Amino acid sequence: MSGALTTHDGIEVDSLAPAAWQRAIGWLGQRPTILTGTLADNLRLADADADNESLRQALREVDLIDWVDSLPQGLETLLGDGGQPVAGGQARRIALARVFAPLAAAVA
Repeated sequence: MSGALTTHDGIEVDSLAPAAWQRAIGWLGQRPTILTGTLADNLRLADADADNESLRQALREVDLIDWVDSLPQGLETLLGDGGQPVAGGQARRIALARVFAPLAAAVA
């Protein structure tokens, strides 16, 4: 049996430099953790240097941008204990946005 692992645009991963494809891999566990802090703090766990536009792009990718825009403090909204309640589905999407944040920063 043979096969090839390819990128979304058909390039075989074997032909890429390891650093190139390793930057494009993310991992998301089954039970994401939302830390007490701002939404931006939670998203920057994956990329401490991500700017707000990169965070917003990651939130667009997971269909949370309208929710964020409805929050009184947007990205600076406090989550966790004493902050904005986060439903289970929102927590999973925030965690997925964490995975996308470094990719969004690389494209910006």
